[in-house]
Amino acid sequence: MSSSDFVKTLKKSSFGHFPAGREARGNRQARRGGIAKRGSSMLFTRALAAAAVVFSAGAAQAEDSAVVLGKSTYNARCALCHGADGKGGGEIAELFAVRPSDLSTLAERADGKFPFSTVYDIIVNGMEQRGHGDSTMPIWGDYFMADALMDRGVSQSDALYMASGRILSVVYYLESIQQ
Repeated sequence: MSSSDFVKTLKKSSFGHFPAGREARGNRQARRGGIAKRGSSMLFTRALAAAAVVFSAGAAQAEDSAVVLGKSTYNARCALCHGADGKGGGEIAELFAVRPSDLSTLAERADGKFPFSTVYDIIVNGMEQRGHGDSTMPIWGDYFMADALMDRGVSQSDALYMASGRILSVVYYLESIQQ
């Protein structure tokens, strides 16, 4: 199964369907408790199901899937500054006093070895280098954590895992675009 097939399968899957029989009656009773009661458990169940699919697909396909998810997150959150190709030429790059970094040459600038933990840390914590005015690179760790807590309604520990997974997928994507 290719990574694009995996994404299509996830989009088409119906994790929200309830089983038949005795278990279905229990689910109907749980649904009567309202959306708030089942919402977080449904999302958690969907996340677990997605994780099971990723892990059962094998290590290589899991890494490919992480790259696909990382590219999606990168395009949504990073490309505006760093450009779709990661070379630092995003739509608003010219507004910064210090141009956004060329992310396709990170390994080259680190003596040929992709600086995985450094890149992860910068995404989580931001960086000290100033852009324009008083702003710095966004602290995406806080953003992804807040996104998981607010929009997805999961517990703090689950939100931490979700945020870490999103960041890891972006790092895997950046590793994949090295020249």
